[in-house]
Amino acid sequence: MGSRGFVSSIRTAFLVLFFPVLFFLVLELFLRFAWIQPPPNFSRPLFTEQNGHKILIQKARGTNYGREFSVEVAGNQYGYREGTWPKEPVSGKVVWLFGDSFAFGWGVEARDTFAAKLNEQGLAVYDLGIPGDGWKEYRYRLEWAKEHLLKPDLILVVTYDNDFAHSQNTIFKNNLAKSVFDLRRAMITSQTGLLIKRICYHLGLWRALAPWLGSEMNVRAAYGRDFSVHQKNYLDSFPGQMKLAEMEQFVEAAGMVSQNRWIVRITPGYCNGLSWQEEAVREVGKPKDIYDFNRLDQELARICKKHSVQFFKFSPKTDSETQDYYFRYDLHLTSNGHKALADELQKLKL
Repeated sequence: MGSRGFVSSIRTAFLVLFFPVLFFLVLELFLRFAWIQPPPNFSRPLFTEQNGHKILIQKARGTNYGREFSVEVAGNQYGYREGTWPKEPVSGKVVWLFGDSFAFGWGVEARDTFAAKLNEQGLAVYDLGIPGDGWKEYRYRLEWAKEHLLKPDLILVVTYDNDFAHSQNTIFKNNLAKSVFDLRRAMITSQTGLLIKRICYHLGLWRALAPWLGSEMNVRAAYGRDFSVHQKNYLDSFPGQMKLAEMEQFVEAAGMVSQNRWIVRITPGYCNGLSWQEEAVREVGKPKDIYDFNRLDQELARICKKHSVQFFKFSPKTDSETQDYYFRYDLHLTSNGHKALADELQKLKL
């Protein structure tokens, strides 16, 4: 009787383990062969530093992979994105383009960026946009361009709200959230964390779920960071005034190179007063009446007028345009958004 009980227990344990393992294997096979997976060069490093500033590794090729896109990225001989510069020999009006990931074309193929579209329309645009850049980096790249590029007929800056954010720490609602983030960062950068990450990387389950989980974290972080810029007293505070001063310093330095200067503000999809804004405000978890979504435009227009700089605001006018022009989770411009921006800039006769 005891022997039969032992055998029965073994059989039960086997069945309890067998079916979950079988389910996992079937799920793994499904995800590997029927679900979009990152390409082999997904984890290949694309960026390095030069004089303390980020650039693409020259001639490196890799992939920007996320929940909503998978696009190839390559660095040219100078460390900027290949496919967004004019073809030699250069003809047409020379434009130096400064910006962050929006100018870089995060999430879209190089040929679909607004810089490439403007090049197709007869301009000679040198896209100096690098993800994570801000006004100080724009100033550095301006000095670099003076030594390496043709003298510009126009200097164009594409700016986004995060250019005026003071600190990444604004994404945390409380100290506990920041502590959890710091612990997570410490774990994944430890040797054990790196080993687990390397093992998980080869699992279809992990590779399929990671972009979805990451996108939820990223969109919340972006909401918290960018919304801080629109708090009513922020631009009057020291951090806000400092960011506006950095912008003015760049504008003045650019004026020494060319008097034809444009500042283009890309309005976030969730800051245009449409339905997405209501959802984003709820996500941030603070009362809507503490924000002023018009103040930043007013300050940019004031500075541009003071320095005789042209100012243009790119913003969708309907919910359908918002959905068409922006990635819902990544928040950057889609290929249609880049095309719309290029068309608007062309109408301005830069």
